[in-house]
Order: sequence, then structure tokens, then C-alpha cells
Amino acid sequence: MKVVVAISDPERESGLLETAAALAGDGEVVLASAIEVTGDATLASAQPEARARRRALDALTGELPGRHLRSLVIVARVAWDAIREACATERPDLLVVGWRRPGWDVLGTTIEAILRQPPCDLAVVKGRPARAKRILVPVRGGRYAQLAARLGIELAR
Repeated sequence: MKVVVAISDPERESGLLETAAALAGDGEVVLASAIEVTGDATLASAQPEARARRRALDALTGELPGRHLRSLVIVARVAWDAIREACATERPDLLVVGWRRPGWDVLGTTIEAILRQPPCDLAVVKGRPARAKRILVPVRGGRYAQLAARLGIELAR
């Protein structure tokens, strides 16, 4: 399974990489991070920050040796639009996004907007999978039951 994980703060969101790697199994994980440039500033003005972010993401990938991981840093006006475009290019099976309270900023938008029109299957994650003692996947059938069961099984491994 190919998984794109949206990382906005590499220092705080290392748990998202752990979750994405568990869900990907032997597949590829792409660490996608978008840097927003607002106002009149040019996109090129964010290049120093983009280099620093790429170094931080590469350091994160070093924490999981033996995995197929790569980083992708995008400079854009709206972070969520950049992540959505990255998903269109990468064509992942799953996008992993960190949980934020409803109404709170996530990638320059809100979690509600992300859930309204996701670019692919989406997992909104809170916490680290290594801390889970039991995993409950409540499904009653429907369109996403198989995906939910598959994700539960991958996390349990």
C-alpha cells in the first residue's frame, strides 16, 4: 500500500510517520510537507525554510531504517491545496493526516474541509499505534468496511 502522510511540524508529528509506516506494510511512505507563503511574498522566499524542512523530514525517515520512505516538500499559497495536488501526482492508496479539533487550522484549512472532499482514502490519526493495546474496528458493512478492517489489521501487526 502506498501512503502519503501530511507532516506540518516534523518535531511534533513523528507519530504520524510511525502510523503511516505501520499502515503501508511493505509499501511506500511519502512524507509530504507544505510550506505556506502568504501575502505578497514570493514562493521563492520560502526556499531556506523548505531546505530546513526537507532536512527535518529526512531525519525522520532515518528513524525507520529498512522502510521505503521518501520526503516531498512543497511551497504553496495554501498548504492543503498543495497536499491535494501531491496526492493527485503520487496517487496513494491512503492519505494520513493528524487530528485537530473541529475548527482548528490543519494545513491552512479545517479538518471539516479535508473530510468533505478528500483526494483519496483518508485516515485522520491521533496518537501512536505502538501505544495501542487493543484495536476495535466497528463496522456494519458499507463502502469503507473492507478498508477499515484492512487498516485495523495493519495496525495490529
